[in-house]
Amino acid sequence: MEKNYDVIIVGAGVIGTAIAFELSKKGYRTLNIDRNPSSGYGSTSASCAIIRVHYSTFDGCALAYEGYHYWKKWEEYLEYKDENGLAKFIECGCMIYQTHENDYLKNITARANELQIPFEKWTPELIQRKLPIVNTKQFGPVKLTTDKEFGKNSGENLRGAIFFPTAGYINDPQLSAHNLQRASEKKGGHYLFNSSVEEIMINKERTSGVVLSNGEKIYAQLNQKNKKILATLKGSTSIDDVAYLVNKMIYISKNDLPTLNDGEFYWEDLIGMDVINHSGTKLGAIEKIENHGATDLIFIKTTKDDLIIPFINDFIQDVDLEKKQLVLNWFEE
Repeated sequence: MEKNYDVIIVGAGVIGTAIAFELSKKGYRTLNIDRNPSSGYGSTSASCAIIRVHYSTFDGCALAYEGYHYWKKWEEYLEYKDENGLAKFIECGCMIYQTHENDYLKNITARANELQIPFEKWTPELIQRKLPIVNTKQFGPVKLTTDKEFGKNSGENLRGAIFFPTAGYINDPQLSAHNLQRASEKKGGHYLFNSSVEEIMINKERTSGVVLSNGEKIYAQLNQKNKKILATLKGSTSIDDVAYLVNKMIYISKNDLPTLNDGEFYWEDLIGMDVINHSGTKLGAIEKIENHGATDLIFIKTTKDDLIIPFINDFIQDVDLEKKQLVLNWFEE
């Protein structure tokens, strides 16, 4: 077995295999090490595997909503079909009660509005029509089971609930991890099962690899590659010659930038673009683009509320650099 990798991932559950898949797609040599005999045999196999898009932070919601689209088009995302079959996303939706303790979900709905995540407001009457088995009376505040009032409601109805249709669960969480394993292996990822990591090696204050329970050492080289970027400026022969440039902005000619593949764009070319929907209605203009770790997010300035849209195929219909237009799969307000 190869003893050197770019990245060593401890664990082969759904998180570890997903990391391996994304890194393998980018060309990194990955190795997942797991003490179990196969992927997804740890906590993943005991998971409820709930897929939800409601979180209290902007980044959390953006990441979850992007992930929802991957689960919805699972085979397309994996670019591979597992010999064991594919896990299925059961999109049944998710309902959360509005209570005093969760501030009636004001923060949750605010994040959803920012990201245009669809949701519905359900009254107690609508909840009972949709779910007849539900009791919409208030049972709070929390009581101990030894309290004689435990299990009794106050007689008042809950305010209501928020229903997110873009939610559900995965029918087989262990299989979903195996799907990701096979997809990452197709991209060059490696896996080592029935092996435990006993020590993480440190070299010059950086992780350099792991030691297995049998004493075997496996090295990861990514840290060594990513220490610093060094460039030589024309006419300079030492670091002292360019010390005056420390903390200064460095510019390069646009002509020196590498040629992009189809479907790739420099952020600079998108800033200021008009944004229209598929029927030609102008929604606004691109004000800025940011990346918080999940995907590129485009910030669109409109005459009403500003929009924040993930730069993914589900939303982006076309980008026309000549017309300076970006076309969204978007409904008219």
